[in-house]
Amino acid sequence: MARTKHKDHLTFDNPVTRHPDITPPKQDQDMPGLDAELEPQTDRGERTYRGTGRLEGRKALVTGGDSGIGGAVAIAYAREGADVAINYLPAEEEDADRIAELVEAEGRTCIRIPADVTDRESCDRIVKEAVDGLGGLDALVVNAGRRWPPSPSSRSATSSSTRPSRPTSTRCSGSSGPR
Repeated sequence: MARTKHKDHLTFDNPVTRHPDITPPKQDQDMPGLDAELEPQTDRGERTYRGTGRLEGRKALVTGGDSGIGGAVAIAYAREGADVAINYLPAEEEDADRIAELVEAEGRTCIRIPADVTDRESCDRIVKEAVDGLGGLDALVVNAGRRWPPSPSSRSATSSSTRPSRPTSTRCSGSSGPR
């Protein structure tokens, strides 16, 4: 019986040549930006990551789980067997829907929690919704952030050279509940 050859992170090959060589066009998006509008589209592992069941039965909350590294983590955790709650900014719903589809395609639960982690009350709500929706938490991936420097179109003339004075994340609290 012929075996299908997988070309992914478990394949013994040259990782330098494994992925296509691309030169993306210059792009600019207002913050927070959407992965859905990137050209070419990113590969957060949906085409190249094969799980091995290392997180079977676990439950994880990923902040910033709608795109980039957070989206890749949510996909990888699902492929490893975990149910996942993803937190994201409400403006990033389109990206969050795509990640949720990929998580659910693995037969895993995906709880979507739109909220801004710079607000303490929102952090408490995020944790509560994740615990309630998943029946507990085993892992917290604190990934939410913002790109710096912001895109030229989202900078104001007075703040283009200074960092924001407001933190991009705050400490979330709450009980992890039963496992």
